[in-house]
Amino acid sequence: MKPKKVAIILALNLIVVAVYLVAIHLMPDVQTAHAVTDENLQENPCEEYGISAIETHAFLPADYKILSMRPVDNLCEIAIESQNKYATLYTHKDYVIIGDLFKEKKAVTRDLVDEIEGRVIEENRKALEQCTAITYTPVKRNINRTLYMVVTPGCHFCEEAEDEIEFLAERYGLTIKMIIYTDENKKAVQAVCRNIPISEFNSPEFKTTEPAEADLCDRGQEIIAKTPAVIDRIGIKGFPTFIFDTGKKFAGANMEHLEKQIVITLESIEHDLIANRREK
Repeated sequence: MKPKKVAIILALNLIVVAVYLVAIHLMPDVQTAHAVTDENLQENPCEEYGISAIETHAFLPADYKILSMRPVDNLCEIAIESQNKYATLYTHKDYVIIGDLFKEKKAVTRDLVDEIEGRVIEENRKALEQCTAITYTPVKRNINRTLYMVVTPGCHFCEEAEDEIEFLAERYGLTIKMIIYTDENKKAVQAVCRNIPISEFNSPEFKTTEPAEADLCDRGQEIIAKTPAVIDRIGIKGFPTFIFDTGKKFAGANMEHLEKQIVITLESIEHDLIANRREK
C-alpha cells in the first residue's frame, strides 16, 4: 500500500476515534441534564401548569383570589377565595379538578381548608370576641378553652343545639360564647342587654314576650348590628356553627359529632402541650 494512502486511512481513523471520545464525554452530561429537567417538572407542577391551567380549563368568578399554591404529586393544588367562600382546585396541563382529594384514606383537601379557615378565624378573633351576645361559664372551667356558638333566631337546629350545649360545656369545662347572627331582632338585643342564660334564650316564654324599651340598650344594639359583617367575613353560611378557640370549625346540630370533635380537639391540644414541654 502506498505511504500516502496509509497516511490518509490513519488520519480518518484518528478522526473517528476523536469523535467517539467526545461523544462518550458529552453523553453523561446530556443524560444528567435531561434527568434533572424531568425531576423539576415532577416536583414543581405549579410552575408548569398552575394558574395557566385555571385560565384555560376552568370557569371561575372574576374576583377570585389565590390563597395558596403547592405541588401535590404531579398536580398543582390551588386554594382560592371568592366572596368569603373557599374552594380547592387541582390543575394539570390538560384539565382542572374541583373538589376533595383523598390520599391514603386522608382528606388532603379538608386539611388545607381547615388550615385556611383557622387562619381567617384567628385574624378575626378579636372581632369575633366583640360579637359575643351570651356567655356560659361552667362550674369546673377548663382555663382558656372556649367554644363559640353562632346561631340565628328562628333556626330549628340552633334551638336543638342550644338545649344541649350547656351539658357539653359542663362535661368538658368549656366556656360557651353565643353569637347571634341577625339583621334586626329586638329579642337578640334584649338577650345581650339582660345577659340571659342560653337556656332561657330558647324558652317559649322569652321568645313570645315583647321586650321592654329598657331592655334595648345601646351595647346590645351595637353588638347585634356589627355581628353579620364579622360572620360573613369569616365565611360562615350555615347555622348553628361552632368555632373552637383553636380556629377549628364545626357546622350543624349533630351534637354527638360535635362532642367527638371536642374530644379530638382537646386531645390534640394536650398532645401539643406535652410535646412542647419535652422540647424545652
